Amino acid sequence: MARLTTPLSDTQLKNAKPKEKKYKLADGGGLFMQINPNGAKLWRLSYRIDGKAKEYAIGTYPNISDVLPIFQTSSPKDYAAV
Repeated sequence: MARLTTPLSDTQLKNAKPKEKKYKLADGGGLFMQINPNGAKLWRLSYRIDGKAKEYAIGTYPNISDVLPIFQTSSPKDYAAV
C-alpha cells in the first residue's frame, strides 16, 4: 500500500537547508525535491519501467515551481516516457 504524503509547501521548500549528505523531501506520487550539500534544490520524479527504478530530472527550485502542478495532478505513466 502506498504511503500518503502531504504536498510540500513553498515555506517548507524555502526552509530546506543543505546537510552533509544529499537528502529528499517527498511530495507524493514519486515527485520529490533533492537537496544537495552545495545548496542546490532539484525537482526529481522517480518511476519504474520494466521493474527498473529510474529518476527523471525536472528542474531546479524555484525556476520550475510554476510547472509543478502539472506533475502533481498527472499520472507518472503520462510522462515517464519523456
